Amino acid sequence: TTVAQSMQTVTAAVEAMKVSHTRAADVILKASQISAADVEGIGEALSKTASSAYAAGLSIEQTSGIMSGLIQVTQEGSSTIGNSLKTILARFNAVNEETGGYNEDLNKIHEALKSIGVEYLTADGQIRNTYDVLKDTSEIWDTLTKNQQAYVATVGAGVRMQSRFYSIMQ
Repeated sequence: TTVAQSMQTVTAAVEAMKVSHTRAADVILKASQISAADVEGIGEALSKTASSAYAAGLSIEQTSGIMSGLIQVTQEGSSTIGNSLKTILARFNAVNEETGGYNEDLNKIHEALKSIGVEYLTADGQIRNTYDVLKDTSEIWDTLTKNQQAYVATVGAGVRMQSRFYSIMQ
């Protein structure tokens, strides 16, 4: 990786997450130090998902933490991880553009989370911060039956991303 490539990666994160270059570089470096993921990998994954993560209310620290954990646990490529998280976040935040109402996937996610006692909406009917929803789910994950876990993982991430959702829950 060249300095120019590294700067391009950090710049993508800075623009999408609306943070300073210094903060983005510090966060990516810190995430690499506490996981088996390297700076380049986290940066590449972040460049794929930063705008989706920001839209879902995740901070750069939360996003980098999830991605570095996924890279470490799954040993999959950084680009794959970034696209996977982007897909999962999109499923958790898919609202009908025209009406502002929930689409069918969103209703399914709401019901799946409700079935395990995790609040998906705020008191005023707005979608909660996705990181908070994932955190609340991970805190009770080990108490759920295998069927409950499979239901939430499949509805929340889809069949193709289910294994990555399981990894996030770890």
